[in-house]
Amino acid sequence: MSMIHRPGARRAVAAAITIAALATGVGVGRTASTVSTDVAAALAAVPGSMLLVDDSSASGCMTGSPETVAFRSDRIVLRTAMTELQAAGVVAGAFPVAGWTATPRNPTRLTFPAPGPTSVVPVVWMTLDPPAKRPEQVVALARKLTEQLLVPAAPDMALSPTGGPLGMWPSGYPTPPTRPFPAARLATYGAGLSVTVYDTGQPESSMATVSANLTMRTPSDVDAVDGNGDGTADLYYAGHTNAIASTIGTMAPGAKVVAARITEPNGVATDVAATTRMTTTLKQAAAANTWPSIIVAPFGSPSCEGLALPGLAMVSEAVDRHDRSLIVASAGNRGTDRPFYPAAFDGVLAVGSLNATADGDTDPWTSPTRTAPRSSFSNYGPWVDAYAPGEGLVTNHVKGIRFTAKGPTLAGAAEVAGSSYSNPYLVGLLLEQMSLWPGRRAEDVWNTIVKPTGLACTGSGGGTGVALTAMNASATTRAPNGSVTSC
Repeated sequence: MSMIHRPGARRAVAAAITIAALATGVGVGRTASTVSTDVAAALAAVPGSMLLVDDSSASGCMTGSPETVAFRSDRIVLRTAMTELQAAGVVAGAFPVAGWTATPRNPTRLTFPAPGPTSVVPVVWMTLDPPAKRPEQVVALARKLTEQLLVPAAPDMALSPTGGPLGMWPSGYPTPPTRPFPAARLATYGAGLSVTVYDTGQPESSMATVSANLTMRTPSDVDAVDGNGDGTADLYYAGHTNAIASTIGTMAPGAKVVAARITEPNGVATDVAATTRMTTTLKQAAAANTWPSIIVAPFGSPSCEGLALPGLAMVSEAVDRHDRSLIVASAGNRGTDRPFYPAAFDGVLAVGSLNATADGDTDPWTSPTRTAPRSSFSNYGPWVDAYAPGEGLVTNHVKGIRFTAKGPTLAGAAEVAGSSYSNPYLVGLLLEQMSLWPGRRAEDVWNTIVKPTGLACTGSGGGTGVALTAMNASATTRAPNGSVTSC
């Protein structure tokens, strides 16, 4: 069982204007609320998304300093052992809510059997017909089910990749690199180990310099970068999985990276879409005894308070119970301490970003003191377990594609930033040590080898900062005596 526990932690094509219209205002000083509003609006603008944008002020989704979120207008998710028909009956009985009455249709029940005497509670979701017109209607339904009928429920939240523009980090969209690719590390690092990246899929080879270590799980796991052929990326996170695989390839060249696409056909990921794909593939892995060494989740949502992603909560608990793999999730790029899921779930290793371009050697991949300042965009707080370099990293990316009509055309490489990339950086450190200590699980390596050699990020509310002192050094190379934390 996992030792990563934190008390209280809880393809249609989009028009190019979807990202171009939101390209302004990217930079330092963006607030979590502004960033979350831009992200929710961009996701909701994708044709066929069926998303409502909720700023929390009317719905009561969040209190305090709320963030804007987006969720399906036509779907509710329950965490219950009820049958599909029983669950549909309970939802029907919870209406009318906030002046809205709908009929629950097409209930689907998904389970993830786990070892031990206590089973993991499954999820049930269903379509609501007609869809809600206002976000407060969906939140009110979820709260009535959860708080009055004692059936945990939540909206089907849209999930945002944690590497992308729209104010998520100071550098904006992926840009042509101004630095060379980093020096190659030992090819034996990661040899014989596999990582599954649940994300947006592998880009078409004709439109990307696809990382040599990256393969698709099935032919359907393709990221259609430019469906309408106008030379502009259809979605702002095009090439996201490829850049993540390239980061792992830099840190642990011997590891195999498998892309599994978690989006709905329109390219937008939701709790239901991610849960369905992760559960199906991981159940197959469990049956065949072919668990990935590490599971990478570079996406998430802050969710509504008390209504956090029931589907991904089930997946996280089941993976923890099986005790064969570790989910490493990105902490998010909103510069806030509000929990971001699935990273904030118990048993998940949450990774924030460091700015290693601001330390002594200016190399974005390394830090002589094994720590660096926390990135201005990185989420933080007691629910974040680790911080690793995540700014100015050069990776493989799309080619012959630009992200805005007047932006530069990438030629297969880019400088990227975000906790989407500090995540695979840390994964590379874990893979390095797993290859040196065969048979050790990723979680054991984190707790007993990598974490003890890092420095506490006391200024970030907790967590451990880790970085390589040099690209040819090991994850266990200790910082010089007298080094102090800077995160």
